[in-house]
Amino acid sequence: MNKIFLSYRREDSAATCGRIYDRLKDRFGKETVFKDVDSIPLGVAFPDYIAGVMRQCGVQLVVIGPHFSDVTDSATGRPRLDDPDDFVRVEVESGLDRFLRRETVVVPVLVQGATMPDPRRLPESLRLLVRINGQPVRYDPDFDGDMHRLMAQIAGWLGAAPATAAPLGSAPAPTLTPAPQPTADPRAAQLRHLVDDAGAALAAGH
Repeated sequence: MNKIFLSYRREDSAATCGRIYDRLKDRFGKETVFKDVDSIPLGVAFPDYIAGVMRQCGVQLVVIGPHFSDVTDSATGRPRLDDPDDFVRVEVESGLDRFLRRETVVVPVLVQGATMPDPRRLPESLRLLVRINGQPVRYDPDFDGDMHRLMAQIAGWLGAAPATAAPLGSAPAPTLTPAPQPTADPRAAQLRHLVDDAGAALAAGH
């Protein structure tokens, strides 16, 4: 549970996701950060490998660009997220299921000026995503500061500061200690309410 999983749509946010990945692997180590194009060995079945990796992940970052819900299949013209076998949909559904079971942290990461998708344009199984507090990662000159804050949060969620931690730009390196137990986390009650409310909404068919 000490890995970071990056979910993204190449046609939506590949370049920005590549920058985010570079910062994460420099900070936490390449072996800790999973990004499909760089991390899947040759000769393995993609869905099986993804499922195995996600069981090791304590944090899933869902990178959302301006066209996250708009990218269409070239053959059918339908949004790719409408396909139950779409890899991004499968990744996010799996992460949200683990989030509801309190097995991982899911963070929407808004890039390239994107806002949260309209839930009406998402499959019902993904609508919980828009109710989770997200983190914007803006264009330069704000990119470094936004990534610095995001990585400090991730280090806390994973339990300890990585040995390779270093300050970015002129921002001072944070002093990171092991993450507090859930009962000591002042946001724990808020997170529990969010999970409980979201679970109830999904059960009711909203």
